[in-house]
Amino acid sequence: MSIPIALPATSEDFIAYQEQLIRRKLTAAEREAANQWLGIFNDVRTGGLDGAIALGKVDFLISKNTDNDILRFLTAAREWIVCAWKGVQNEDTTGA
Repeated sequence: MSIPIALPATSEDFIAYQEQLIRRKLTAAEREAANQWLGIFNDVRTGGLDGAIALGKVDFLISKNTDNDILRFLTAAREWIVCAWKGVQNEDTTGA
């Protein structure tokens, strides 16, 4: 997966992208959840949160769920974490 917006991202950009994907406005609860997850993605991207730890926690949640909607959401969140972490790793190896 390649991410269509740069991380770290603003809440406005991330929510606008999510709304574009689902072709509707997010509810207040969905916006809050999106902001919470964005905080994780941004922290992984900037090195404030270890990507392996974030992946481990999401993988644990995936392993404990059977609801298809939740699994689809967690799988997408996992991909965002992977992309954010790869960006951090690439910066670390290039000295940027």
